[in-house]
Amino acid sequence: MDNPESSLQDRVAALEKAVDDLRTELSSRFAANPRRVESEIRKIQQRPRAAHPPQPKRAPTISLPDDPEVLLRWAGIGLVILAVAFLFKYAVDEGWLTPMIRVVLGAALGLVLIAMGLSVYRKRARFGQVLQGGGIAALYITLFAGYQLLDVLDYQTSFAGMVIVTLAGFGLGLQQKGPPLIVLGLLGGLATPFLLYTGEGDVAGLMSYTCLLLAATTIIYLSYGWRSVLYVTVVGGWLVFWIAESQLPWDASIQTGDRFAVQLAVAFGVLAFWCAPVVREVFRARKPETVVDRATQSALASSLERIFANVVHQMIVVTPLIAAALTAALWDFHKTSSGLILAGAAVVYAAVALILRSDTVERIRYSHAVMSGLLATLAVVLLIEGNGLLVALAIEAAALHILAGKLDDSLIRSGGHSLFVILAVWMWVRLGEFSGLTPPLVNLRALTDLVVLALAVPASFSLSNDKHRRVYLALSYAGGLAWLLRELTTFDNGHAYVSAAWGSIGVALLIWGLRAQKDMLRGVGLATLALVVGKLFVVDLAELEPLWRVAVFLGIGAGFLIVGYFLPQVWKPIVKGDDESITS
Repeated sequence: MDNPESSLQDRVAALEKAVDDLRTELSSRFAANPRRVESEIRKIQQRPRAAHPPQPKRAPTISLPDDPEVLLRWAGIGLVILAVAFLFKYAVDEGWLTPMIRVVLGAALGLVLIAMGLSVYRKRARFGQVLQGGGIAALYITLFAGYQLLDVLDYQTSFAGMVIVTLAGFGLGLQQKGPPLIVLGLLGGLATPFLLYTGEGDVAGLMSYTCLLLAATTIIYLSYGWRSVLYVTVVGGWLVFWIAESQLPWDASIQTGDRFAVQLAVAFGVLAFWCAPVVREVFRARKPETVVDRATQSALASSLERIFANVVHQMIVVTPLIAAALTAALWDFHKTSSGLILAGAAVVYAAVALILRSDTVERIRYSHAVMSGLLATLAVVLLIEGNGLLVALAIEAAALHILAGKLDDSLIRSGGHSLFVILAVWMWVRLGEFSGLTPPLVNLRALTDLVVLALAVPASFSLSNDKHRRVYLALSYAGGLAWLLRELTTFDNGHAYVSAAWGSIGVALLIWGLRAQKDMLRGVGLATLALVVGKLFVVDLAELEPLWRVAVFLGIGAGFLIVGYFLPQVWKPIVKGDDESITS
């Protein structure tokens, strides 16, 4: 058997010999030019290292929280509470426990869970918060059962107990920097009036209590920036306001005091759900060192907050719409009043956008400006009807396209496209209605439609996309032909006038396209003339009287011959490579 060491030495010696042979060959090859040898060596030294091969792209995966056991904890505490509830029911069925003993045991269970959570919090913070959350839930259930089911607690005691539990949840959450406890306390606090409902509603009291609760959680959000707290505050607040409004009588003149109470609550919601997040974001952008988002201890909560990262912009969009809808429902406003409310909101949003001129809050300013445009559009729809609304929307759509062209903004451009789609459908219906209004061509309906079709032209020239521009121009041109068809057919034998008008337009576009060397204009002119010929045989043969039929066919045919004869004199195309014009 060969010695491994000698085999390795032989291989090394063979490699050294091969290197020497290669060096000798290179020296002999470039002996006459030693600089070339140095140049080749320098090129090899300066050659960039081979980059790592590109790694295949991995399919996107959903990142789970780094503590998935938190789900097990909350599920476990929920199952424990259910097990205790089942035990209570069994004990009641067997007659072991009196109602008061059941309430005492339920309260004791809640307090024990909170105490256990506090005792393990230092070592297992998240597990301790789960236990405390279970204790808070147990206390809410106990107070509810003691009042509504067992009838051993009066309303004042149950209400005071639930308020204390809510405050305890807030206090524990603030002390431990735990949003879940604050959210749980907020949910229990908002549900308290409904859990203890007896059939006699006090709308003013409900609104006062709810606003105090929402004010507390809004202040918590302003201080710590927990988005989960803000979302529960917003959703819970609007839900309570909507329930209160739905319970009021249909007649707006009845119980005006309660309506004013709900209206004031809606105004508070605007301040808490829109102004507060915007103010916090402005301070955060201008002085980031003064406003710090406190990190949550729950990875699951952190994941949810990353999903809803644009909370401020969502509040900017949603808040005025919900507030306006609730206000209109409260007072049964007419469309005009609702439109004025939306117009006022649009002015406020525009003013905020003008105030926020700093680059640090550009996104917030942009959101307010876009929302101001949307509110203004809704106001126009409610305030104006018929022809005026059509013209107003067309002007706004054209203005949006022109503004988008200057700012190069895709969102504003999309708004312009959306409005023009609505206008296109609306115009399709209007142009298809042969109402026979007089006088033709100059009645209000005809002039309105003509203005709308004309506004599509400047809007099209602000588009950077050639395909979109051609679509706009084509639709405007087709609408113009349909407009002539609708208006001219109101005359006797009006189809003759339509054919003459369409033929004149086709000839004009054909000559213009040939003279200006515009293939698109020439193609549109030829297509229009082909449409005229088709109309002569499909429509005019059946609709026109004999003499009119002869006159139309003879006139259009003669016109085509005259154009064909004089066309070479007006069209002088330039042949490439030749200075002479082709005239025949």
